Amino acid sequence: MYYKDLANEIWGQLDRSGDFQSGYKSIDVTKQDNRPCGLHIFNSEDGKLHFVIADHSGKKSDIYDPAVNGLTIQLKKYHLKNSGVQKFIDLECGLNAYSEEFTEIVKEISEKILAEGYSPVTAVNEVISSWKSFWSNRPKEILSDEEQIGLLCELKVLILLSQIDPNQAISAWKGPLGEKYDFLLPQKVLEVKGTRSDKRIHKINGIDQLSAPDEKQLLVVSYLVSKTKNQTTICLPELIQEIESIYFSNNASLILKFRKLLSYSGYSPVHKEKYQQYRFDIYDGLLYQVDRDFPKLSSKDLSKPLSARISNISYRVELEGLPSEKVENISF
Repeated sequence: MYYKDLANEIWGQLDRSGDFQSGYKSIDVTKQDNRPCGLHIFNSEDGKLHFVIADHSGKKSDIYDPAVNGLTIQLKKYHLKNSGVQKFIDLECGLNAYSEEFTEIVKEISEKILAEGYSPVTAVNEVISSWKSFWSNRPKEILSDEEQIGLLCELKVLILLSQIDPNQAISAWKGPLGEKYDFLLPQKVLEVKGTRSDKRIHKINGIDQLSAPDEKQLLVVSYLVSKTKNQTTICLPELIQEIESIYFSNNASLILKFRKLLSYSGYSPVHKEKYQQYRFDIYDGLLYQVDRDFPKLSSKDLSKPLSARISNISYRVELEGLPSEKVENISF
């Protein structure tokens, strides 16, 4: 089977009548020409999912163990009906609830080996390292349009800060952690907003969201956003790849922190193909200082404290015409 055609449903269609002694009935994972390449998938008699890669030179010490529940990687000999007994790198998914994630891992490793020329060990280690952050955080359904817009806008700011100092930028990004401000910098905090309105009208969540912390300057970053079918505009997977390859220069430590934050935000590469269909144009970023003249509500504006029975307040502010500067002028 051509590796790009692999889908989660394939595991339920595999022949499970084989076993360790008589041999497993596997399916070859191949390039588009369907010639065998030493990559196979099968279900073992205990119901576990396997992706095995023929590798006669690999050593156990070379294989990265992600130490996550439900995923085991080892060197092992198997008897496969269509290839005889061989030594393989064996990726075993022991939890069917993670079959979607496992399918995407199989596709990514296959692409690195079959299309990009990676060695099996290198391909496995790189892909598993990149997926560790997402594996243990069960993904919800694909993020809504508004959630994607919010994450894309924060990533645009992350890029600007990473151009100055990528380590400081990733440490400053607090949006996915549910903290009060999206970015916490040494001298200032940033609240990032995107709107599909033709005017800069933004929703403010919470009566004190625009209250600056002590001795720090609060800035609002405002982007205009439009949803489009234009393939030259951005989507989440492509912007994420751009950040990792260009702004983080494939730094493993930075990428690990980045992917953990992405997982906390609700993003999962399980839905990568779906996200590629959602395209947005994010433009005209402006930076606003929240000072005494900025339109906002705070607890100080109330004549008496809110009732404890009031759990949530939101309101909208229009920023058109207020003093601002280009978001590209942002700094630490």
